[in-house]
Amino acid sequence: MTLIEKVTEYAAGYGMFDGCGVLLCCVSGGADSVCLLHLLHSLSSRLGFSVIAAHFNHMLRGAESDRDEAFVGGLCRSLKVELLSGRGDVAAYAASNKLGIEEAARKLRYGFFEETAEALRARGYSGVRAATAHNADDNAETVLFNLVRGAGLGGLSGIPPVRGIYVRPLLTVSRAEIEDYLAVNGLEHIEDSSNSDTSYARNRIRRDVMPVLKSINPSFAAAAARAAELLRRDNEYMVSEADKLISYEAGVCVMSVSSLRQAASPIASRALTLAAKNLGASLTASNVADLEKLICSENPSAAVSLPGGIWAVRSYGSLELQKGPPEAASFEPRELLFNRWTRLDSPCGSAFEIYYGDAAMAELELDKIKTGGIDGLFNIFYFQKDKIYGNIIARPRKTGDAIALKRAAGSAACRKTLKKFFIELKIPRYKRENIPVFADSEGIIAVYGIGQDIRAAADSPGVGDKADNLAVLIIAERKRDA
Repeated sequence: MTLIEKVTEYAAGYGMFDGCGVLLCCVSGGADSVCLLHLLHSLSSRLGFSVIAAHFNHMLRGAESDRDEAFVGGLCRSLKVELLSGRGDVAAYAASNKLGIEEAARKLRYGFFEETAEALRARGYSGVRAATAHNADDNAETVLFNLVRGAGLGGLSGIPPVRGIYVRPLLTVSRAEIEDYLAVNGLEHIEDSSNSDTSYARNRIRRDVMPVLKSINPSFAAAAARAAELLRRDNEYMVSEADKLISYEAGVCVMSVSSLRQAASPIASRALTLAAKNLGASLTASNVADLEKLICSENPSAAVSLPGGIWAVRSYGSLELQKGPPEAASFEPRELLFNRWTRLDSPCGSAFEIYYGDAAMAELELDKIKTGGIDGLFNIFYFQKDKIYGNIIARPRKTGDAIALKRAAGSAACRKTLKKFFIELKIPRYKRENIPVFADSEGIIAVYGIGQDIRAAADSPGVGDKADNLAVLIIAERKRDA
């Protein structure tokens, strides 16, 4: 099997080129990327995609960096491949962002590739992907590097064949095979002097560790690739199982505490890290341990701060990961106007549409609000007008607030504080300040989600009270962006 056949078969197994309109080939000028560019150029017409090269000048090695850029330019001209170049001061970026040189270089480089891919889409190209020249030896070195750092299955799975817009067609090709391909096709390449700098851990692994392992098994890179693939499959299965434990909402990941407790530890920990990842945060082992303590705690209401401005909020049987701390702010009190709708905005992300008026208007007003996009989450309370004193105010709860709920016929009403009701209903502390309480000059007449006080309560229209003495209170909750 030729190298082109090997790469084509491997790429097909992961659908790397399926639906690809243009492939952005990331070219440094080294042996691996020269091989990749030549291979993709050879395959492009047969497989139906265009190739455009991308080169990023890190400005780290002075004239040598400029030499690399010039070399790539000449190579692309010889192949008649369009080249898009960019550059960035990696050293300055690393210093200003307190990053290592390698990490800073990677951030700027990949940022350039992604911006270039976006620019190609803006030019009208569809199916834009980016190909990097990582090979089997790179993959083995990555596995070893992650092993030294104490990584789990994710790190030991090595470099993913496909991730986002990135594809890696050479991932099963050894460095020796690449050098043979260049020799057969008379292709030149350049050497990056930083590859011999042993201050970089990866270079020490390449120079000192890999030769020892290859002396034990000459096919070590291929063996490491097989092991990484097996570990990747195991990890992907566990991640898929973990994902089943998460409900995704706008800006929030919700998980059941009991489900997390019952799940196997590898599944539960992956659910936690996956939820955080979906909110843009990476968790350390220490962060995961903190979350496991939160889940197993006897305290039903607590919160933990995580990296990236993420908070985990435990409330009874639910664990929510969200951007930003739990909301403690509440809304401003609003007076309700008779036979009018009043909007009440809540800082926790909801808004309430509230109607207070004649009970005879209830059905008509309900139709109006449903037509406006709300189809559920209603509270409807009927009152005797002569038992309402003064104006009705919608306000947050106050310390000592209590309500005697209207009960079924024959059962006595029981007055309780709102705090007790919130605890019984397992309403999180940070949400309690945003539950509307309705009160007249004599006290509370109703609480959203809990019920109405017996003092002014009436039966439904046509039952017991005269219709002209009935008022209705309709509370409809909607998401703020609705």
